[in-house]
Amino acid sequence: MRLPAERLWAVFLALREIGDWDRARFAAARMLEAAGDGAEPSARRLRMAAQTFLAETLAQHPEQRGDLAAAEQLNIDALAVARALAQELDTPEARRDVSVSLNNVANAARARGDLAAAERLFGESLEIRRALAQELDTPEARRDGYVSLVMLAQTLGTRGDLDGAKRLFEQGLGIVLDLQRQTGIAEYRRDLAVCYLALAGVAEAQGDLPAARSALLEARATADAFGRQQPISDATTITAAVDDALARLGPAL
Repeated sequence: MRLPAERLWAVFLALREIGDWDRARFAAARMLEAAGDGAEPSARRLRMAAQTFLAETLAQHPEQRGDLAAAEQLNIDALAVARALAQELDTPEARRDVSVSLNNVANAARARGDLAAAERLFGESLEIRRALAQELDTPEARRDGYVSLVMLAQTLGTRGDLDGAKRLFEQGLGIVLDLQRQTGIAEYRRDLAVCYLALAGVAEAQGDLPAARSALLEARATADAFGRQQPISDATTITAAVDDALARLGPAL
């Protein structure tokens, strides 16, 4: 029995959730086939989603360079579809799809070392998400902006622009601080801990070890609070990263 593309979308998400990437790849490929080549926006969006999902499964095997190249091309194709739909529909959902595809192509560029392209693509995604956050003023839209800020900040840091990275991480920190205070949602505590950890890394690279230690202590306290609020989480992984960094800094302080 051939499942419609919409059903295969749900199947893919369920398989991804449990980490069954082989069957997820099969579901994504079947979804792409089922989406067909229809010109209506709904069919094109299904095709775009299938391309994105298939790219994600291919990228799970970084040792296979052909898979990485194929994944990047799928994401580029999905971006082209997303841009066309956004131009035609001009809806927040369509514009957000563009930002997602931009991030996917940027991640592929960063993985193969093209940091200039990654910076440009992440920057474009951030512009779209900032506009959406202002237009929609929802926690989800504001967190999307935070995600793009962090991705761009990481890229700037890798390129050696530590001041730029610090500035963006601080902006991201402000966003999730506001979100956590307003909503109390546990995941925002996780975002805070990750952001403090990133700021500590920048401070350490800049030689400001007291600032690095202060940020690490904030990260540790926030990760502990996240773990208490959501016991089944990756809080222990974040805490372990903080403890490793504190141990590394210890003799230097």
